[in-house]
Amino acid sequence: IMKDIGLHVVYTPPIVHHDRSVHDYLSDFSAEGDLYEKTTKLLEFLEGWSSDADTLSERIYALWVGLYEHDYLGEQDVHAAREWLNTLVAIGYRFPDIHDANSNSNPLSTTSPFQVQPTVGGQPYRSFPYFNVDRDGNRFSESGQNKLQDWLSNVDWESRP
Repeated sequence: IMKDIGLHVVYTPPIVHHDRSVHDYLSDFSAEGDLYEKTTKLLEFLEGWSSDADTLSERIYALWVGLYEHDYLGEQDVHAAREWLNTLVAIGYRFPDIHDANSNSNPLSTTSPFQVQPTVGGQPYRSFPYFNVDRDGNRFSESGQNKLQDWLSNVDWESRP
């Protein structure tokens, strides 16, 4: 999906130090079995996956269906993805335009909303759990934290697709 909008994944060293507590490591290994057994195949699937769908939301949904068909996700995950995409449309989210991989054009075209990578002290903020940045990258003031709630309260949830 990221390559469809001209973006790339970058791996960086961890920014968190985790002090491991003594516990049952074998139990952890068993619980994380899919991580060890399916990761290579999942990465191969994702690398080879493509879609001819015209919109990013259609491609996201097609990817979720493909992940379900290859036993990486459950049926409820596919339904949840559809609901999530419908909700994004209902609240007025505008998906980025599809980027032609063979083109040298800027993937962040003037028709796509610029999506700002939040930073803290000039470093990428890898976990961004709060909705306190608007579409222009401006942080809401403390009183502005209610803007999201105000915005969501104005959505006509009954007429969602």
